[in-house]
Amino acid sequence: MIVKALNSFTKQGEVLYLDPVRALVFRLRGRVPIGQRAYPRWSGTLEFWLVRCKDCGTAYTDYPHSWDGFTQCPNCKGKS
Repeated sequence: MIVKALNSFTKQGEVLYLDPVRALVFRLRGRVPIGQRAYPRWSGTLEFWLVRCKDCGTAYTDYPHSWDGFTQCPNCKGKS
């Protein structure tokens, strides 16, 4: 499955390929881990997730924030 998603860190679109198992998990749960990433000036890597916003339906990539691990939609600022 190919998914077009908005990267919440860079604010740019990206295209992700999900294998059949991850595609099923994404369809059922609305979120799936996509791997470790690091960006310039980061001291290490973080686990990024592909998430579908519950409010506006936008697919986006983000890393869990805070102790409760929420992600924030870059389109509508809704928390998932």
